[in-house]
Amino acid sequence: MRRTLPIAAVAAIGVLASLVRLRLLTHGAGLAASDMYDDGVYYAAADALVHGRLPYRDFLLLHPPGITLVLAPFAALGSVLGDPVGVSLARIAFLALGGLNTALIAVIGARHSRGAALVAGIGAAVLYPLAYSERTTLLEPVATDLLLWSLLLRLRGPARGHAALLSGLLAGAAVDVKAWYVVPVLLIGALTGPGRMRWFAGAGIAAVAIAAPFLVAAPAAMVREVVLDQLGRPHATGLHALVRRLVVVASDPAVPGADADGRHLADAAAGLVLVAVVLAAIAAWRVRWARILVVLTAVDAAVLLSSPSFFPHYVAYVAPWMLLTLGVGAAEAARRMRSRWRRVLLLTVPVALVVGVNAPADLVRGSVPQPAAALHAVLAGRPGCVIADDPGLLADAGLLSPDLARGCPLWPDVTGWTYDRDLQRADGRVLAPSRSPRWQHDVLRYLLSGRFVVLARRGTGLSPASAERIARLPVVARVGRLVVHEQP
Repeated sequence: MRRTLPIAAVAAIGVLASLVRLRLLTHGAGLAASDMYDDGVYYAAADALVHGRLPYRDFLLLHPPGITLVLAPFAALGSVLGDPVGVSLARIAFLALGGLNTALIAVIGARHSRGAALVAGIGAAVLYPLAYSERTTLLEPVATDLLLWSLLLRLRGPARGHAALLSGLLAGAAVDVKAWYVVPVLLIGALTGPGRMRWFAGAGIAAVAIAAPFLVAAPAAMVREVVLDQLGRPHATGLHALVRRLVVVASDPAVPGADADGRHLADAAAGLVLVAVVLAAIAAWRVRWARILVVLTAVDAAVLLSSPSFFPHYVAYVAPWMLLTLGVGAAEAARRMRSRWRRVLLLTVPVALVVGVNAPADLVRGSVPQPAAALHAVLAGRPGCVIADDPGLLADAGLLSPDLARGCPLWPDVTGWTYDRDLQRADGRVLAPSRSPRWQHDVLRYLLSGRFVVLARRGTGLSPASAERIARLPVVARVGRLVVHEQP
């Protein structure tokens, strides 16, 4: 039976989620630093847009333009008040967005019952891959938020009229944040009742309106980077890769401080969570309106498991629907039991599983400190462009906007080029960047295009010869593990 969840409970679940995400971000690093690459890419792309450079036309961006528009206000503030301020405000906003997403999951679950809302909401608050994705400025939190609002409107609002149009507009905007979301968008539009024409009209209008200016400016580059480059990424194949992806869907990919036996135990516990989801899906299918949750879980999981690339934050693509399925299924099974204590036990078990599997990472893992302030102290005010293989480091250090203002070259996504023009094959196989002459030529030309160069990532794929070429440059300063080199 449908019930409402008290506002205080919804707020508490949202606050819990934001606190989990805040701890993951700030434990050891702080708001103006993270241990990721992608969030720096998106902030740098937004900052470049603020300074008059268009994605696809002026720089490579392997995703639709939505994230640059979302982050542009923060980048604009950062260009005036200092990049660390813009970065910190953006991350605070995304921490709040993660809490809001979790609250929305609980509200949708409450359409079935309070038990479903609590299971889904608490699960979303603590699931490590979901918290990991929502602790900083990534694509998934924005697209997830748009789809959750769209589905909520579709389920709660009138079948026809402005609610259907608005729901479609929100869903269409999600596709312009990450192209993968076209799959759940089509499913929500097709499987959630009457008013489909108005809904799809809204989705189409939003998707076209956001993308059109960028597509007109650089049509061939945008199609190549957003669609073809993504589809052409090297695939991880084999049973082991599939099993690892399944484990990450339910838990932390590497249990902090665990030995081999501990990791095996954690993997087994993650397997139990997945079994619980499958059993819950069978029970949830009995609830007519909740069938869309089961379908979204199954189809999005298939997309995730078959995608060319995979990282823990990708789990946010399927996690909301998976946890809602778990909550509704568990509550539906509990509803059929006569004993109150059995009902409580049945609802407690999935929550305990999800919390138990993910708590070690939620409580232990954190960001790796970046010596951004020290880097700023060394380079701020010096004439000449600073080039780094991690644009996020330049933003954290307050060096990004000043360089853009003086017209310095910027690749917001340095290693993104290895999926585009620098993707090189030999004997039908993709060459690793460190073995690709084309990549070594291009990346060295970029890294040496300014006065100062800072290498921050192992994943840049420099060959030993290229690394030695930079190492021979004069050293300006050593900042933690970073070395600042200067062109003669």
